[in-house]
This record gives sequence, structure tokens and C-alpha cells, in this order.
Amino acid sequence: KMSVQGTTGYYPEYGVFAEDSVLQNIVCGRPFDIDKYENALSTAMLSEYVKKLDGGDSFILRNNAGNLYYKLRKRIMIARMLYD
Repeated sequence: KMSVQGTTGYYPEYGVFAEDSVLQNIVCGRPFDIDKYENALSTAMLSEYVKKLDGGDSFILRNNAGNLYYKLRKRIMIARMLYD
């Protein structure tokens, strides 16, 4: 379980996404840690949405994530922030 104690995070209204997988857009080149990743997905309430994508977290974001609806783009940005 993830715990936040006294930390404030900020994410922009419109994020920047690489033309890469959901996973890579959350991890952003940092060392991959499955526990941190799953906690970030769960806390951002993204796990069930990702499971429904073609290819799951291997789904490729295109055109600055224009192939996802707004709610999912926001949740990916939150997961990215939580993964840190």
C-alpha cells in the first residue's frame, strides 16, 4: 500500500506523452520496480482501465496520447507522479 505523508504533487492540466507504451509513459526512463509500478497504477485508479486496453500496459500512446480519452491521460499523469 502506498502512503503519502506531507508531500504535495503537481501535474499540469495538459501532459506530454511519448509515443511509447503506457508503462514507459509512467516509468519515464527510471529504473523499473514492479511494486512501485503496481502501487502507482492502483493508487491512480488506473489498473482496471489499463487491463481493458489492447495490449494492456504495452498499449502504445499516439499523437500525445490523443488515442486515449481525457480521464485516462489524467490518470497516467497521476501514476507517473506517484511512481517517483
